[in-house]
Amino acid sequence: LSEHIIMQVDDMVKAYAVLTEKGYTSVKRDTAGHMYVFDKGADSADIVELLVLAGVKVYSVYKNKESLEEYYISVTTGKGGIR
Repeated sequence: LSEHIIMQVDDMVKAYAVLTEKGYTSVKRDTAGHMYVFDKGADSADIVELLVLAGVKVYSVYKNKESLEEYYISVTTGKGGIR
């Protein structure tokens, strides 16, 4: 299973910049306003703290588990809308 963090924030551009600046290398955004952090060992509490301290409002955050096959299909078919 692949575990990742899904968030909704008020400023996806700023949140993306903050996370990548802090070393997160697998941060994605979708067209529905969600951000995804796929970095192994990423801690949702640490991520929320980083974003809030940078002035980004976090509206929701949760961990999601999907099989590698589900993730591969969503990425290769574009059905997940993640970029």
